[in-house]
Formats: sequence, C-alpha cells, structure tokens
Amino acid sequence: MKRLLIPLLLFILINYTWCPAQITGKGISYIAFRLDHSMRIPNHSVTVEIINRRKDVEVNVISIPKTDDIIWQQTAVDTTFNISKKKFETIANKVRTLRGVDLEKSIVTGLDGYRSSIEFGSYQNKITYTFWSPNLNTKERGLSDFLNLCKDIIKVGKLRRNEVL
Repeated sequence: MKRLLIPLLLFILINYTWCPAQITGKGISYIAFRLDHSMRIPNHSVTVEIINRRKDVEVNVISIPKTDDIIWQQTAVDTTFNISKKKFETIANKVRTLRGVDLEKSIVTGLDGYRSSIEFGSYQNKITYTFWSPNLNTKERGLSDFLNLCKDIIKVGKLRRNEVL
C-alpha cells in the first residue's frame, strides 16, 4: 500500500504544479483605455491599464507626446500606483453596460480627431470597443455610456479629462 501511495501523491503533485491550463478566476480582471489623437502634441497617445490582481489593483498610466522635442518630453507620463478593489469593481460594473452599444449606429469616419478604445476581460480573453471621436454626436451615436466610462478611467489614471479627450 505504501509503495502505491507515494507514487500516487507524487503524480498528483506534479500534475497540479505543472498543469498547462488552469482556470484561476472568472470575470473582468483587466480594463484598459487607449487614446490616439491625430493632431495633439501632449497626450498624443494615452494608455491607462487597470489590473485586478489577487492582493491589489494596479493602475499603469502612460502618456506619450507626438514629438520627441525636449519641450514636450516633460509632458510624458509613465507611472504605476494602486487603487482600491471597490473602485475597480465600480469601473468593472460600468464596463459591463457597454454590451448595449449599437455598433452600426455608432460607426462614423472622419479625418482629424482621435480613436478611443476600451478593452476588458483577462489577459487571455479580451473584448475591445474602439470608436473614432466618441465626443462627436455622442447621443445620436449611442456612445454616452462609452464616453462616460472613458472619462471615469481617465480620472482613475489621475489625468485631466479636458486635456485627454
């Protein structure tokens, strides 16, 4: 019996430790806001990532100016900080309301402006909504919830909304 027990325990331990695929959680654990502006020099490319880890919620903020000129490099942002789990859940609940967006109604094209994206899910599975200039005809395009969520994520990232959107 002892001869069988030890190999069995080793087999279970090895399979548990080195198993190639394990479900570690369900639901939203990753939210990202991205903005690319065609004309703006500061805040030309902005990314705010919110990552719900087991112990804490990490926020990564990157803002890159359009030019490498030394005058504009002082506007660059690259920082990381933590927020509360409660604040993450508030944002995640707002993300869940995006499923009601009428995609066909919201599509417009233009020349200058900006592209705004919200990506959510986990590292392996993500859904991304990307809209051109969502502040243009917002109500008619049905993007009020999307634009408000963009503003909320920008606020969580400690950026000024009027300087980003």
